[in-house]
Amino acid sequence: MSQDIISTRDMMRSIPPVLGRFPSIARGLYYYLAKDNEKDLNLNKLIARNARKYPNRPAILCDDLTVTWQEFDAWSNRIAHYLKNQGLVKGDAIAVLLENRPELLAVVAGAAKIGVACAMLNTSQKGKVLTHSINLIEPKMFVVGEELLEQAESVRSDIKLDHANPMLYLADANTQNIFGDAPEGYTNLALEVSKFPSTLPELNQPVLMGDTAVYLYTSGTTGLPKAAPGSHRKFVRAYGGFGMLSLNMKPEDVLYCTLPLYHGTALLVCWGSVLAGGSAIALRRKFSARAFWDDVRKYKASTFGYVGELCRYLL
Repeated sequence: MSQDIISTRDMMRSIPPVLGRFPSIARGLYYYLAKDNEKDLNLNKLIARNARKYPNRPAILCDDLTVTWQEFDAWSNRIAHYLKNQGLVKGDAIAVLLENRPELLAVVAGAAKIGVACAMLNTSQKGKVLTHSINLIEPKMFVVGEELLEQAESVRSDIKLDHANPMLYLADANTQNIFGDAPEGYTNLALEVSKFPSTLPELNQPVLMGDTAVYLYTSGTTGLPKAAPGSHRKFVRAYGGFGMLSLNMKPEDVLYCTLPLYHGTALLVCWGSVLAGGSAIALRRKFSARAFWDDVRKYKASTFGYVGELCRYLL
């Protein structure tokens, strides 16, 4: 009898926190169960909400750089304006070859704001495989980071890009302030983007939840990689399911992401959870078991994303 009473008391003590989470759970279910592909709900709406609610909170941490939600929203809006100015429209695609750095998320967000999908190229791909992955989605333009320029140059003559000036370059630096010099044949994306307004561009067609936001590639273990389209709904479901129902992070939380952002777990699950909390994502270019816990302490991370063997490597 006494044990039954104790169990009941313990249970009663646990009820208030659950009730306190009810609004978040309800919102999480709303986003997770959203099915109307014609709904005007997209990645931009999730970013803009954080820019309004948490303008000065960190959105991205990388090395010694901090990008706030307001800065990130403005940055991605300028990218959206540039792509629209170049004639890109809803339904088009661009290829993205960048390592884990803030520019990658800004390009994905900026393209998504006008309905342009980003093909998230595996940074380890080279030669025939990289050529195949790019040509598979028939992109208008190709965004290349300085850190991967050699790989891009090796396939440049073999890829098909449907634009007058298709090669876009981003220096390996904080390109919000440092533009660098673009190689011959490339447009300096950071420099061009800086000329455009930081407000959201007007669109003739709204970006809907069912529209493609990204292409994520299979590993290619059973042949050449395949490009799997991921709609804005994928971000919305991750936002509700992983972000609100599971992790329930807050604006002061930091998620440490050492997984490559061309991988769905990093881009959809990790970033989607960060979006839901108005939290920050701390990026590292490549996984390092030696530096892992130093980074966690540096960024004051409260959670991290992992797949496969990562935890075993830490042990």
